[in-house]
Amino acid sequence: MRHTYASQRTGALQTEEPDFSYERHEFASEEERDLVYENIDFKSTSVRLANGSSCSGRVEVHHDGHWGSVCDDGWDWLDARVVCRELGCGDAISAPGGAHFGRGVGPVWVYNATCTGSESSLTQCVNPGVGTSNCNHGEDAGVVCAGFSYPASSSVLLCRVHAAVIICGLTGMILAVIITEVKTRRRRAEF
Repeated sequence: MRHTYASQRTGALQTEEPDFSYERHEFASEEERDLVYENIDFKSTSVRLANGSSCSGRVEVHHDGHWGSVCDDGWDWLDARVVCRELGCGDAISAPGGAHFGRGVGPVWVYNATCTGSESSLTQCVNPGVGTSNCNHGEDAGVVCAGFSYPASSSVLLCRVHAAVIICGLTGMILAVIITEVKTRRRRAEF
């Protein structure tokens, strides 16, 4: 199973084999858990997708040296949209929850992430606190992205994309005219 994620520092997509050596720490109480996680800086994370493809899968964030999942509490299309854009996968198609892409391992780092959809990174969304959730891996959030995006800074590439669409459109119209002509000739031949 391979994982693809965007480096928070460079933005480059990276692929790696998962590290399942992390052992889940069981806290004696919610208070103990909150004390451990209260000083975690959510801004120092990277995002990746697991158990899917490069543009769909379970959302995982890297924090404090470990990968962990995102809880589906409050998870919606706007949150998925931000993750898809962060990974260079275009717009979100859906935001499945309920461990649609399988249960993760390790901590559940994020819950109730609240994005407006315009953020460039999940770390810019409002988050009640990393690691402060009562979620389990049966509630892991996922994304299904369109799988492509238009680079914001490359007008040349956009022109090529638009030209290809125009050429495909013209080819389709020409084929439609040819098919119509063939059908018309067949009808005339039948009379």
